[in-house]
Amino acid sequence: MKIPQEVRSLIESGTPAHLVTLNRDGSPQVTLVWIGLDGDEIVAAHLPENQKVKNLRRDPRVAISLQAGSRSSIGSWAAGSTHSVLPRM
Repeated sequence: MKIPQEVRSLIESGTPAHLVTLNRDGSPQVTLVWIGLDGDEIVAAHLPENQKVKNLRRDPRVAISLQAGSRSSIGSWAAGSTHSVLPRM
């Protein structure tokens, strides 16, 4: 998926993101994270045993919302799935 330039700019500005994964019971687990870009992929680093990583290993579906810096700025969100969670260290 091609990331629109306004969303790319928002990510590159260092704005925090809300990463939503699914707990085992289906309830949402929301985490504040900082994200970056690798080409047209959104990337984030996590400690290996955080709940969000456990959730992603079990169910790769995610949603991300980006918080704009002001009311006049755009905010954005995306839904999709992960394709890689690094192995346990």
